[in-house]
Amino acid sequence: MDNASGVLYAGYGVNGGTGTVTAITISNDQISGQTNTTYPASALALTPDNTTLFAAGCGIINAQPYPCTAVAIATTNLQPGSIISLYGSPGNPTVSPNGNELWVSNNTPNQVTVVGSASNKALGGAEVSFAPYSLAVTPDGSKVYANCPISGEIVALDGQTFARRSVINVGNGFNLTGENAVSPDGTRAYMMLNDIQVVDTSTDQLVGTIADEPQALAVSNDSKTLFALEVGPTYPTYFINAYSTATLQKLYSGASENGLPNRLLISPVNNELFVLTDTSIDFVKPNPIKVVQTIKQGCVDGALAPDGSLLYCLGASSTTDMDVLVYDTSTGALTNTFSTNYLANSGSVAITPDGSSLFISVLGGVLEKMNTSTGAITVANTPLVGQLAIQ
Repeated sequence: MDNASGVLYAGYGVNGGTGTVTAITISNDQISGQTNTTYPASALALTPDNTTLFAAGCGIINAQPYPCTAVAIATTNLQPGSIISLYGSPGNPTVSPNGNELWVSNNTPNQVTVVGSASNKALGGAEVSFAPYSLAVTPDGSKVYANCPISGEIVALDGQTFARRSVINVGNGFNLTGENAVSPDGTRAYMMLNDIQVVDTSTDQLVGTIADEPQALAVSNDSKTLFALEVGPTYPTYFINAYSTATLQKLYSGASENGLPNRLLISPVNNELFVLTDTSIDFVKPNPIKVVQTIKQGCVDGALAPDGSLLYCLGASSTTDMDVLVYDTSTGALTNTFSTNYLANSGSVAITPDGSSLFISVLGGVLEKMNTSTGAITVANTPLVGQLAIQ
């Protein structure tokens, strides 16, 4: 999010119909602009300089997602510009950190579309393996890695020429996958495919595998420790395993029987971990892994205040509404309970970098902005279907 601009973008569309991108000014909760797209705006991505918003989606022909395009929208006036033909149904769009390319994984077919952010034209299609799911881009944009869970492969792409540099065969048949991470120094990519696959970005070769199938990952503030949250073999057990990013060896681990894990958060101050489960919130010391406090409150999602002082849990404290419960992370004390005024069993939250507002999406396509001090709610006057991007 760019605090100077303070704009929330929401994509919307009806399957097979047209789409809409709406800009909402966070300071006054008003719609500041809106533009139509040819197809549903099912995936959004912003360039690092926040000048261009890419909205991708597909039409429907003979019950198949085709054709698929991405439109480049100027954020200054929400005017749509170039329309780029994609090589398949858009999955996870990722803008390279240097802002030069937009990479779009195509769930079908077996390609990744590369779009030049300056020209707003498709620069090429990078051949990968079947149905690429998630991507990871190195900080300098020189390498891109794609997870292909059906073929069980990780494909390394050259970020400049789009050539396929190597294919790493991980497994056969359908494989477990998830979100990926690249180390801040750009030397290693951690790819979630069955286990945690570690790729040396200088050689594009697999240099190690961490035998773990985590639900979520978190990295310590000094980037030396990787924490993996893993669902246990029997409910309600979960594990947190800590690994050295230098040796990939397990340093230590810990277990809890407090619920099915949904989210792993890490304090930006002291590396304290917070595990949000379907029945509890666990405060966890990182070394050794030790649950030091448990709050009997389930959370479907959550977020930490930017300074790590407060934890916001999206959960149901009653049978009437989904609430935002606010906890002091130093004491575990409940400091506030704010109702969303909706009853739902799923949702997600995101907090602004200044910590003043919490955005909440709940089942049914409702988008709310909540003042984190007062709990005052503004409901966006736009349907919410698809991804959000905050400028």
